[in-house]
Amino acid sequence: MISQEMNLKEQIHHHLFSDIVNGVYTPGSILHEKNLMEKYGVSRAPIREALIQLCSEGVLRNLPKRGYEVTEISAEEIQNIIRYRISLECGFMQQYGGYIDDALIEKLEQHNLNHQQRQGEGLTALEHWQDNIYFHLLLFSNYRNDYAYKRLQESMATQTRFYAQKRSRQWHSPIFYDADGLHVGQDDMDAGLARKLLGPDRILGVTAKTVEQARKACAQGADYLGSGAVFGTTTKSDARPMTMETLRAICDCSDIPVVAIGGINLDNIGLLEGSHVAGAAIVSGIFAAQDICLTTGRLKEAMIKICSSSRNFQKTVDN
Repeated sequence: MISQEMNLKEQIHHHLFSDIVNGVYTPGSILHEKNLMEKYGVSRAPIREALIQLCSEGVLRNLPKRGYEVTEISAEEIQNIIRYRISLECGFMQQYGGYIDDALIEKLEQHNLNHQQRQGEGLTALEHWQDNIYFHLLLFSNYRNDYAYKRLQESMATQTRFYAQKRSRQWHSPIFYDADGLHVGQDDMDAGLARKLLGPDRILGVTAKTVEQARKACAQGADYLGSGAVFGTTTKSDARPMTMETLRAICDCSDIPVVAIGGINLDNIGLLEGSHVAGAAIVSGIFAAQDICLTTGRLKEAMIKICSSSRNFQKTVDN
């Protein structure tokens, strides 16, 4: 949320920088004052001031009579930043580490506890990184050197932009745009941004491992949810088993179809009865079978029987 204490120029700067960090504007994109005036409903002055500030920060480059181009960060620049951060943070720790008091340690420990709790609820890779930034800046604030603090803050902001830049290449590739749809996990692109890039007509699936994640995905425009691993899985080593109670709760809170995934095979597919799922995604249960065609047919028959008695089956039909 933008602080009420921000003036108009600062608010525009905040919005533009956030959009660049989140990959809405990718390297090489051209921003025009007139378009931004229409987007934000403000006069030219605060738009131009925000753009000039972003140019001074190296985020944009002024192209006379063309607009403002989003700059690209090189891998070499990031390596230099990493070396700089090592020298800066380790140097200050060595010199002032003895001044770290119990109050700061308590704040750092509380931040780690909050991060672990958020991890359990599901964090994107960008949210992990943002928590990491907060930890480093909180520790560095103890040294009471505003100049060095600001340089560290700027360095980490550049690293964030580089991360977004790398991700945006994947999401903006021709392969991505030729696809009928996209499925994003909790460590992938934010579902809201994925929907914005996909547009309203293509399919967006989102992994949801908790009720909170399911509700958020629905609000962000997902067409279906993938939930699991319901029986554990050998396909993904980091997938945690999901209880039937959690699966049912996700189905019941969602107004879109929910597809069960993870360790499903002919021996256990019947256990999905009563979970209210609208379908199942199966990998090993098919490809590890001796007769793939026969097994696929039996799994399909079993799933149709399970889904036909599910209230979520109608969601699949409607969609």
